[in-house]
Amino acid sequence: MRLGTRRSLSTALCTPAEISAPSLAPNLTAQLSSLPFDLGPSLPPARNTSLTQLSREEIPSRCLAFFNAPGSTSATTECVDTPEANGTLQLTAWDVTYEDCGALQPWRICHCGQAEMSLDTAIDRLARVPVGLRRFVGLVMVQPLNPLGDDPSDNTPRAYTELESGEIHFFGDAQVDTWVHESSHAFDFSTYSSPISNSSGWQSAIAADTCTTDTYAQSNRIEDFAQMTVTLVYALLHSNHTPPGLTVSCMQNQFDFVQGLAAYAPEMLFGNTCDLGDEDGEGNGARHTQEPATLDATRTFSTVPLDPSSTAIKTEERARNGGRGSQSRFSWALPVYSIGLLLLFVGS
Repeated sequence: MRLGTRRSLSTALCTPAEISAPSLAPNLTAQLSSLPFDLGPSLPPARNTSLTQLSREEIPSRCLAFFNAPGSTSATTECVDTPEANGTLQLTAWDVTYEDCGALQPWRICHCGQAEMSLDTAIDRLARVPVGLRRFVGLVMVQPLNPLGDDPSDNTPRAYTELESGEIHFFGDAQVDTWVHESSHAFDFSTYSSPISNSSGWQSAIAADTCTTDTYAQSNRIEDFAQMTVTLVYALLHSNHTPPGLTVSCMQNQFDFVQGLAAYAPEMLFGNTCDLGDEDGEGNGARHTQEPATLDATRTFSTVPLDPSSTAIKTEERARNGGRGSQSRFSWALPVYSIGLLLLFVGS
């Protein structure tokens, strides 16, 4: 569960954009029931350089809109106030900066004290989202799975993105692949009136193929774009190999489309700065564009060991339909995340 307005384990209330986008099934066959990996271990985190708690009066109104008193039955309730004896709220708000972006544009995280995901973990997982996607993320909310306590079966981590603002709500212990998926929605709709997933190029790619990644990608072209993004990130990290159980040939046009986006070129996606100089192109709408005070050029990116069941993407396949066909696309040494860097305020 990833996109929409508030969504339960069994029901999705979709945004108008999603309602207007038809399902891709049965025209596109799902290769898998779900993507069988977590990107977290493969994406070293950017070090966070500051963490500042906002005062009670500074908590964003958007966060307070989902924060209600005990006994509330409001459909917007995502965090319930159970004050401590000293009057401390369950809801806190924090500004966090990372080493690859400027201090004047921090990410803001609202954290519910009942959430299964700790604040430290949320900071770490946001740090693992490649900066080329992270710079599009708006306000982040970290909420519990079942705030009202009325559905003990509600135990599946999930998230949704408010498409116009790039605001992301996470419920439960959502893993890094979900953070990347949601961040790709923020990128997709960064120009809200003309999302990439509604472009003629993306729709033509879908029409020319016979399969997609998994069942969730079949939901509509918005979710298909996000799942294809997650798949591409995996391939870039794993020396041009797709995840176990996936082949590219039946979804070649979709893969070529996302691979051909300038924002998904390795030097952009895995750069070491929010200031990528593309605000007149696909970077238009990025919410974090300030370069860091000190650019660390010593950080280098390297691929990670492959799963033995992964499948290599053939160069000639990737070159079709305008896709990037050069094998050198996957061989680079860029100033990005350093494997050995640790977060200052991050736990497990």
